[in-house]
Amino acid sequence: MISRAAKLTLILCLIVIITYVCGKYKDDIVSLFPKATIDQNISTEIKHRNIDSLPNDKITFVHEYDPEQNKGKILGDIKDILKRGELIVCAKKDDNNIFFQMKTEDGRYVGKDIDFAKQIAAALGVRLTYRMVYETHDAVVDAIANGEGDMGIADLSYTKSRSRKALYSVPYAIPKKMMLIDRVFLEKQEGKTLTHLLNSDEITICAPEHTSYETFVNTIFPKAKLLSLQNWEHNIIELIKNKKIIATMRDDIRIKFLIKKYPDILITAMPIILKSEEDPISAVVNFNSASFLIWINKFIENEAKTDAADAIVEKYGDYVK
Repeated sequence: MISRAAKLTLILCLIVIITYVCGKYKDDIVSLFPKATIDQNISTEIKHRNIDSLPNDKITFVHEYDPEQNKGKILGDIKDILKRGELIVCAKKDDNNIFFQMKTEDGRYVGKDIDFAKQIAAALGVRLTYRMVYETHDAVVDAIANGEGDMGIADLSYTKSRSRKALYSVPYAIPKKMMLIDRVFLEKQEGKTLTHLLNSDEITICAPEHTSYETFVNTIFPKAKLLSLQNWEHNIIELIKNKKIIATMRDDIRIKFLIKKYPDILITAMPIILKSEEDPISAVVNFNSASFLIWINKFIENEAKTDAADAIVEKYGDYVK
């Protein structure tokens, strides 16, 4: 007979062995037991618990900047970032870029771009300087091309002209291109393809001013008339309801939220996602920052992951004014 003390010793040994095996081969647990399930909430919490942990005292939002401060110096080298102890992000001068860069009523900045910048800085172990001084998306790309910051984060879509000025990271968000089209117009033209319907000089398509969607409209529907609209979120509903335009193009993040906020717009317009027309959102770095770009891409792949529209709307929808 085995004594009680021997049994306890044996049990303790088994616990130590099991703990060691589970720790060493944790990545193989699911494949060994394919029917086992993991609580997704717990899994996500464990995987991302340190990503957004950058303390507020390590974040500075800058609203003024003199390019002469860094004249002649190109920022963006990862070794320099670590030595400096600071990540400088170039961003738009915009407090209400819904879902990506917003200011709350209590003065905080939230959104996908804000969180992504915080994630990068936290992973590098440095403080974050978030420079919100640039008027347009293109101005952010130009700033990075001029070496004014380490990376540009500004809800940036890919365009050929921008790609000639800076290097794009892999996407950290992938919305799709979406349209709202006058419902009566569509019903009258039943059976025709969307390209055939809208690629006409008799058609006006609206896009947000100073965005890549102006380029997208001109590329996909080159014969259509483009109406560039300031404050798209606030003005597009009136234009559609009053039938002053036939269609508008935007990403599905904004249009889905627009429909949620103004559901009666569906009486007037039909939402259509453009098949195979994604709108990847990426960060940009200087051409001299290839090593930093490799690091960013691996970080997105292994840690930050890439969000689709529904995940972004769910996370930040409550902050949208």
